[in-house]
Amino acid sequence: MMHGYGSGYGILFSPISGRGLLQVSNSQVFGNAFGIVVSPSTNQIASVTLNRVESVGNKGEGVSLEGNGVVAGTMRDSVVGENGSSGVLAQAGQVFFTIEESSIVDNLSNGIQTNSANAIVNVGASTIGGNGTGVLASSGSIISFGDNHMSTNANNGNFTSTTALR
Repeated sequence: MMHGYGSGYGILFSPISGRGLLQVSNSQVFGNAFGIVVSPSTNQIASVTLNRVESVGNKGEGVSLEGNGVVAGTMRDSVVGENGSSGVLAQAGQVFFTIEESSIVDNLSNGIQTNSANAIVNVGASTIGGNGTGVLASSGSIISFGDNHMSTNANNGNFTSTTALR
């Protein structure tokens, strides 16, 4: 359990040399300025695995994938909700991230947002509801596997494409 009492980061991961590996399982990150922030520097790769993680009630984003490097990873069986900004924000130099069997709910701004031309977020078997906007690809792609549940957002938004399950 990582509780920041409204200031700072629940988790800040900023690899500056080599390939960084962040693995978080069975954890709660709540009440911080920002929940989980992954921010590799230029030419660095951050590999991220979030499994059964709750990032809730943070003032900013629940999960933010940012920085000038590459973020690649998966979030599975997790909850990102009730955050003051976006639930999941992908805006790193390059993002290859998959969200599976998770709930992205009740975030004030967006459930899932891409804000980088080289950001690709795949979403499967997940619930996106109660957000300001469900999915928003300001730049980049949010791709559905076609088995998501999206409702009760102020605006559902649109996935940039849907790919078949294989």
